Amino acid sequence: MKKIIALLATAAVCLSAMLASTYAWQISKDLADNYNRGGDLVAKIEEEFDRDENMPLEPGEYPKLVQARNLCDRPIFVRVMLFPEIVTVINGEEVILCVYPEDYDVISLDTVDQTRAPWIYGEDGYWYYGEELEAGALSTPVLDYVTISADILNHPIYEGAQLRIVVKLEAHEITTDYSHRIAWWSTHSDLNNLPSPLDTIDAILKLRADQLIAEGVIGRTLP
Repeated sequence: MKKIIALLATAAVCLSAMLASTYAWQISKDLADNYNRGGDLVAKIEEEFDRDENMPLEPGEYPKLVQARNLCDRPIFVRVMLFPEIVTVINGEEVILCVYPEDYDVISLDTVDQTRAPWIYGEDGYWYYGEELEAGALSTPVLDYVTISADILNHPIYEGAQLRIVVKLEAHEITTDYSHRIAWWSTHSDLNNLPSPLDTIDAILKLRADQLIAEGVIGRTLP
């Protein structure tokens, strides 16, 4: 069973400004029916969590289904970031507790399918959907359930705390100039020499874009 441990909470989040009609993103904190809109580009996080967010942390395995849906009229590329937040209230204020290195296995995010295919982890905090998400289509799950280890009982700091799973969705239009590369990886000095496994993800998405262009499905280039 493959796990994404709480180390993902430290992943850097870099957003590049893009034209509203080509790029959109959404962050959900276990809130239903949240939409991700950018011009006419619309995608949505669909999630179900079999747990009351206001309940204290308790060891166990809890269903947590996370998928992405394309609500626009053309195929798009999507990526998702997942990470747990352990929160508590101190003097009436919500506080996000630090998860120390020795506690990384306290929370794990899991899937029934160990490969998570076609999702591919980019080692940059994001899971990339390794193919286009067709108009109206729902992706395969990037998350199926959350496991809270019994070790959490050994850490008094977590007593009375609550678990929240943060899900961030980013969607990008597929264009003939591969504009998603700039939106997602502009922090890298050389887009033609991306680190592994981003180079593999880049090649897969470029191949899919080329196939869609050849089929006449897409033909737009950013101005």
